[in-house]
Amino acid sequence: MSESRLLIFEIYRDGTHERTERLEQDVVKIGSHAKSHLFLDDVNVSRVHAVVEVTGDDVFVIDLGSGKGTTVGGQRVNKQKLSHGDRIGVGGYELVIRFHEVGERSGAGGAGGDAQTAVVETDDEIYTRRFLRRAENSDGSVEAAMLFRDLVIVDDLYQPPTTLKVGSGADCQFQIESELIPGGEITLIEVSSGEPVLLLREGMEGELWVGDNHFTPAEAMASGRATQAGAVWKLALTRETRARIVMGELVFFFRRSEVPKFVFPIKRDWRAAGLALAVSTLIQGGLILVSLLMPPEVGELAMEREAQLNRYVQMLLVKPEEKKPEEKPEWLKEKQEADKKADKGAEKADKSKPEDKPKDKPEEVTELARAEARDEAMNRGAVDVLNQLGPSNVFGGDAAAGVAELEAIGGVSDTGLGQSYGQGGLGKFGGGLAGAGGRLSTGVGGGPIGVGRSGGGNVGGNLRSVSDRKARTPVVSTQPFTLSGALDMDIVRRVITEHRREIVACYETELQKLPDLQGRIDVEFVIGPDGAVGGTKLKASTLKNDAVHACVQRRVRQWRFPEPRGGGTVRVSYPWIFTAGG
Repeated sequence: MSESRLLIFEIYRDGTHERTERLEQDVVKIGSHAKSHLFLDDVNVSRVHAVVEVTGDDVFVIDLGSGKGTTVGGQRVNKQKLSHGDRIGVGGYELVIRFHEVGERSGAGGAGGDAQTAVVETDDEIYTRRFLRRAENSDGSVEAAMLFRDLVIVDDLYQPPTTLKVGSGADCQFQIESELIPGGEITLIEVSSGEPVLLLREGMEGELWVGDNHFTPAEAMASGRATQAGAVWKLALTRETRARIVMGELVFFFRRSEVPKFVFPIKRDWRAAGLALAVSTLIQGGLILVSLLMPPEVGELAMEREAQLNRYVQMLLVKPEEKKPEEKPEWLKEKQEADKKADKGAEKADKSKPEDKPKDKPEEVTELARAEARDEAMNRGAVDVLNQLGPSNVFGGDAAAGVAELEAIGGVSDTGLGQSYGQGGLGKFGGGLAGAGGRLSTGVGGGPIGVGRSGGGNVGGNLRSVSDRKARTPVVSTQPFTLSGALDMDIVRRVITEHRREIVACYETELQKLPDLQGRIDVEFVIGPDGAVGGTKLKASTLKNDAVHACVQRRVRQWRFPEPRGGGTVRVSYPWIFTAGG
């Protein structure tokens, strides 16, 4: 993969960031001539003032005999080798130069597409550009961020201002353990009389801005700009103050800002608005007309169909338990054996003397015959009656006729058949056929699901509650998004990725209340000329949760992006897909 050097110039005029230029070439001409690569409109800048030249791995700035001269780090030079982050003074302008390697990658069209350049810009550079620019407005809020090895750890807005600490203590807003923090925690911002004060310590590096003047923490302590108070030096954090504090691998940013307000730019096209209103009125009127013309029986039929489906499902799930024939008591067995012997003797007597048998004598009904009849009715007659009732009666229908038949058998009552096999009904698990002409319904007793005499009940015994759920892990993913405006999609994606944890938190809060919550939302937002989000709008949603909608939009309105090229606005439509993991 071929690589080349990309030069990025942050252009400041009188301490105010004016624009950013990215140039990928070996010679960059600087001057007030209209065809200069870096055009600087200033009477103190010569037509061809200076050039920045790339020679191998080195980059030089060369003054071309200008009247006011060229400086690097405040020192006037003729030719000077540049390092990443050096400040070049040209007239009333200051140019901060940064180097980046550029590699080739395939275009969006796949193999064979045009090559595109990918700019690798660190988070430190993005936040430096954002925080060292003076905020246009301020309501007293303190905006703060912490980076660790170019990883964004904290990015938040504090209103009203509060004391900010870094360390491992429970009351530290910047939670981190580091040997660079003496005593385990230190205070960076102290609020006295409602006004925040920046506390500087020896060994801190970085840069400070107060108005149009910039200096290092060491210069602020030595020059008296910061007031010494024991082991620290205090510097008032006013609207004009911006700070980048470096402590080894930790980088802190502070400035005064304001809570973003919702401002969504809308083009006032009254004809289009009137047409949209007319179409919306027609659609809503049509829906109302359809609802008025719909017969009321439609809803009732739908409810009846759902009730039938529920009864059918219950019939499939609840299977009547097969009953084993009961053993006959010993006295009955002995009686039957004696009767069989008597019958055999009678048959022999009949065969020997058939003429002695009385022809018209009625058959004698013995006590044994009556016992057998009752036994058959108890074991077979009840099942036959249940079969005659059918599914519609077994699951909620009128079972009065069947119960009457059982009563005719003589074995059904509150103390009869039902009392023997269940609590007032036919079944093995505390439910079943209700006694005395009751209705049949499904129920649950102390064991598996069966036919019971009360409709419903909780699953007891050894069944596990259906409400038991495993912990759900929130998963937030994205898909390609759309962007219109003068801002690179990779930079926008990087900034959104930095704030991914905020979006996850919005979803995770509601997921604890609604375990099955999942879906996709598309949020449209506008990035203003200063890089701040001017407003948000929910474009589409399948999540259907107002709390997540509001939380995501509130977070997005607090984000900051690089300034669009040319000072225009950028419109972004970004999707998030929320899934409740296993």
